[in-house]
Amino acid sequence: ADVHTPIVFLWDSQVAGRQAEGLYGTSTALGRLLRGIQIALQQLTPEDVGHLHVPAHCGHLYNEVADTLAKQAHAKRPACPDQGLLLQCSFTLVC
Repeated sequence: ADVHTPIVFLWDSQVAGRQAEGLYGTSTALGRLLRGIQIALQQLTPEDVGHLHVPAHCGHLYNEVADTLAKQAHAKRPACPDQGLLLQCSFTLVC
């Protein structure tokens, strides 16, 4: 049986999200990267690629993980966020 898994970009930056969707121009390297990922996914999968704005700093699990990884990358520390948070994310993805 075919298994269909929806693909949804969650983003707290409206500019970045709209660049990925192709609604805003991609004048920056990040904008071009995001748009490229969107296009590649559309070519590689029959699934629709969705987009959802998630308000920043509101306790959304995946947004908190992304913020933690971004802060560690900016501080040039190894990317190893709270293990409990990652386990919770993994469990959520499987369920």
